[in-house]
Amino acid sequence: MSKALMMPTPMLDSTLGAFDAKTHFSKILEWVAKGKEFVVTKHGKPVARISPMVDAVSGADQALIDKRRAVIAEMKANRIKLAPGQSIHSLISEGRR
Repeated sequence: MSKALMMPTPMLDSTLGAFDAKTHFSKILEWVAKGKEFVVTKHGKPVARISPMVDAVSGADQALIDKRRAVIAEMKANRIKLAPGQSIHSLISEGRR
């Protein structure tokens, strides 16, 4: 990226130096949010990629997430309700008698 440009533009090369990336980070994030991807270099060597997040969750992952949520909801529904003044310690002590 040419120092004369002072700021990368999405129509130009998607490779930029670390200094330019730091200097124009907020603008780069705007372009990334629109789908643009950048490679950041240090002394001409690629060291990082700035790219949009992938929101898609695989079907297997979503199934696991749903199952965990269902188990947590069931555990919350089956919780023992303690009477006022009652504690877990007192219930344990009762069970040992």
